[in-house]
Amino acid sequence: MDPSESSTGERTGIDYRREWRDYRVRRVVTSGLLLGFIPYELTLASMRNPARWVQQILATLAISYMLAVGLSSMWVSFWQCPKCGRPFFLTKVWFWRPFARACVHCGLEKWAPGPLGIGDESA
Repeated sequence: MDPSESSTGERTGIDYRREWRDYRVRRVVTSGLLLGFIPYELTLASMRNPARWVQQILATLAISYMLAVGLSSMWVSFWQCPKCGRPFFLTKVWFWRPFARACVHCGLEKWAPGPLGIGDESA
């Protein structure tokens, strides 16, 4: 057992800021991919009768883009809670709470800094 884990499997005595930074990066990447699809669609809408080879390239890009969005969404969904180490937003494979304000398993609030006094450099 890791020394930072309690007998219940929860991680204690650590600062969660690094984990929250990782979550923030995952969320920004996924949001960027989702919003990035808008210029792609506007470009497609502005094209009038593109050549067949252009259509094939655009279809391949669209499929690749959708795959990237799906994978990045899963990357965010399976992000582990800093406290209990289980997926923060997933209770079961098919039950996902993307806007949860607390871990669905241990109740750790989103953006919690960690146990009281941990990471406080003035103490």
